[in-house]
Amino acid sequence: MQAKTKKTAWIVFSYAILIFIGGIIGHSHSASKASLISGVVFGSLLLASSWLMFQKKPLGTWMALILAIILEGFFTWRFAKTLHFLPSGLLSLMSLAVIILVALKVGKRLRASR
Repeated sequence: MQAKTKKTAWIVFSYAILIFIGGIIGHSHSASKASLISGVVFGSLLLASSWLMFQKKPLGTWMALILAIILEGFFTWRFAKTLHFLPSGLLSLMSLAVIILVALKVGKRLRASR
């Protein structure tokens, strides 16, 4: 089970870096302070959640799930508004993949605790 825990933590870590860098790129392309702030804040929180997951703290998994759900909602809304697949549609799909992966981990953990 340890290997799967680390695998999920690495995926959340990678997703965090993508969100962090995406905020910086969004700011550099359109001078959007909102992109910079949200990218840095969400990226940092996701990095913290992946660190907690590496430390085998359940809070990290729950944080990652909640943050990915919030980001999924935002990116889906942006995609519906603009109908541009890049970046909103792609990030929406990536957020959905992270939600599914982390939710499966939460479900497995809940079943194991019974």
